[in-house]
Amino acid sequence: MDKYILHKIIPDQHLSIGRYFGSITINEIVQLTKNIFSDKDFDPEYDVLLDFRNCSGIAFKLDILDYIEFFRKSHKLEKKVRVGILYSSINQEFLIKVYKGFGAILKLDIENFKRIEDYFLWMNFSQQQQDLIIELMQSLRPDSNEIGSF
Repeated sequence: MDKYILHKIIPDQHLSIGRYFGSITINEIVQLTKNIFSDKDFDPEYDVLLDFRNCSGIAFKLDILDYIEFFRKSHKLEKKVRVGILYSSINQEFLIKVYKGFGAILKLDIENFKRIEDYFLWMNFSQQQQDLIIELMQSLRPDSNEIGSF
C-alpha cells in the first residue's frame, strides 16, 4: 500500500489536522511536521488533531524520543497546545503513551482517542465545528489533491 501524509490548517478554528495512511515511519512524521511548520497558515499555538487510524508502522520508544528532541529544538511554545490523537492499534496506543509522558515538557496537552466523537467532547466543539472538521477530514484522503505521497 502507498503511504500518504496529508495536513490542513484551519486558521479560523485555530486547528491543524494531520492524517496518515499506509505504513508510516517516525522520520516521515518529522518531515510532515517540518512541512506544517513552514506552511503560511501555521501558528504554533493552534490545537492539533492527528489521525493515525488508517496507518500502520513499526516504531520504538527511541523513535519517539528522537521526535521529541526534534520538536523541542524546533519550537518553544508560549502557551499549552492541545493535541488530540486518533488511533486504532495497540502499538499506536503504546507510542502515544510514551509521547504523552513528555507533554508537560513540550507544553502539550496530549490525549488519545479511538473515536472522533470523544475528541470533539474533549475539545468542547460545537456541532457546527464538528461538521466542518468531519467534512475536512473526509476531503483529506489519498485520492484528494492535498496529498503528500512517498
